[in-house]
Amino acid sequence: MLSIGRLGVGQEGYYLGKVASGAEDYYLGSGEAAGRWTGAGASAFGVCGEVSAEQLRSVLAGVDPATGEQRTRPGSPKRPRVPGFDLTFSAPKSVSLLYAVGSAEIDAEVVAAHEAAVDAALSYLERHATFTRRRHDGEMEFHPGEGLTAAAFRHRTSRAGDPQLHTHCLVANAVRTADGLWGALDSRSLYRYAHTTGFVYQAVLRGELSARLGVAWGAVRNGQADIAGVPRAVLREFSRRRVEIEAHMAARGEESSKAAQVATLATRRAKDYGVDQASLRHAWVARAEALGVDRGRVQTWLGHDAPRLDESAVELALAQLGSPEGLTARAASFDRRDVVRGLCEALAPGAPVSVEELDALSERFVASDAVVTLIGRGPLGDRKDERRGRDERRWSAPEMLAVERALLDAALARQSAAAGVVSQELVGAALAARHTLLPDQAAMVERLTTSGAGVDVVVGKAGSGKTFALAAAAEAWHAAGYRVCGVALAARAAAELEEASGIPSGTLARFLADVEAPRGQLDQRSVVVLDEAVMVAARHRDVADLNARARQRRM
Repeated sequence: MLSIGRLGVGQEGYYLGKVASGAEDYYLGSGEAAGRWTGAGASAFGVCGEVSAEQLRSVLAGVDPATGEQRTRPGSPKRPRVPGFDLTFSAPKSVSLLYAVGSAEIDAEVVAAHEAAVDAALSYLERHATFTRRRHDGEMEFHPGEGLTAAAFRHRTSRAGDPQLHTHCLVANAVRTADGLWGALDSRSLYRYAHTTGFVYQAVLRGELSARLGVAWGAVRNGQADIAGVPRAVLREFSRRRVEIEAHMAARGEESSKAAQVATLATRRAKDYGVDQASLRHAWVARAEALGVDRGRVQTWLGHDAPRLDESAVELALAQLGSPEGLTARAASFDRRDVVRGLCEALAPGAPVSVEELDALSERFVASDAVVTLIGRGPLGDRKDERRGRDERRWSAPEMLAVERALLDAALARQSAAAGVVSQELVGAALAARHTLLPDQAAMVERLTTSGAGVDVVVGKAGSGKTFALAAAAEAWHAAGYRVCGVALAARAAAELEEASGIPSGTLARFLADVEAPRGQLDQRSVVVLDEAVMVAARHRDVADLNARARQRRM
């Protein structure tokens, strides 16, 4: 997993004071936890090896440590300069557990695998997301940088005292381009590629651990997998920080990712840097043994044959990406980042893979007959905009386009179905009851209730009043004797639709499950409102079912 955040001025003191000094170095020997310089841009700053306090302060200030020369523009009191970005790479809990309770030899291999994966992930960012911006003739241009300059500090524990192997990479907000000029990093590129970079880190980590220790893996979900054989209960016991966050969210009845971020900060506590190293290791081992995980159990997680990345494995992964269950299972189109994430999940967990191989395989896939390049410009086009520093090309699958074509043909064939038609008198009464409707909202209501089309689509920005106007259309339909049902992909979205429009609503899957019952039958007096239809992939079985039932019952 990778998280990314901006550094504030002076924050380097935390890393220098706590980590580089060895204050968190519990059991691997004095000084081992000192930061190390990494990234292809480090040589441009003249730094390498162990991070010193003077070097870090200079680099984060955009100053050459050797000459004192200012490489980037200094900030001002009104507009302080961002020193850099904290990219935090976190190993899965099972890997941290292996690191915590394994032998010294196992610990060393886990650390080496983790650091190799961090370096690989940084190199992926360097290849795809390292740019600086310059204004030329009134337009902003993006120039690729030579590489990132990062001070990597490895941590071993969570704030709850559990083993959590993770590395903070402090990436300097300065980059040199091929012409020798310096500039600030384009942070938007870093954030755009952060999710995919996390997948790359996890895939390389799995390959390294399989090669070094013979680790076998469970299923890959959202880019991450745990070591096969590690009981879920043990992982939960060593995830007290997560338990704290979940308990805080549950007490407040919250579920969103934003709520998780708030809970993380609300429950955050200072690490105990005074813990004796031997006591900490002893406590971890004792907790693990109490759960049935001793050194003998740990050995059963190791020694397995590592998967091979041969041609048959590659063909299988590429076929998976191009299948209906692949990249177009949840979205109608995809970009190159989607392909890389798909490869990280489709390749056998633990297969040896490098950034260069992932890029080569993604290029091979988008150049194959399994995909179709979408023609046009912008987010749905074939545009590779070097001036803006990003690849905006998108692709889809031939089968996906066929599905969309069939849905469009079905909708066009029902344009004169006389479905959901309401008299002008009833429409006028519904509009009169809502005199605050804007002209475009009133036009929407009239269109929906009088066009007779079997399928009508309403497009509008968030907050433009679509749902408020929909309440007027629903009133007109009800007055004309129609049964109106609201459906949405998610239960929360369905609840919001019902609250805002007054239309009884539920999930799309539940609606179709109930439709066979007498109370749920669709007929010519039924109107179904599908909210946020763009969030539902066109090949989704539920959408196909809904379309088929509407045709059969002449809705």
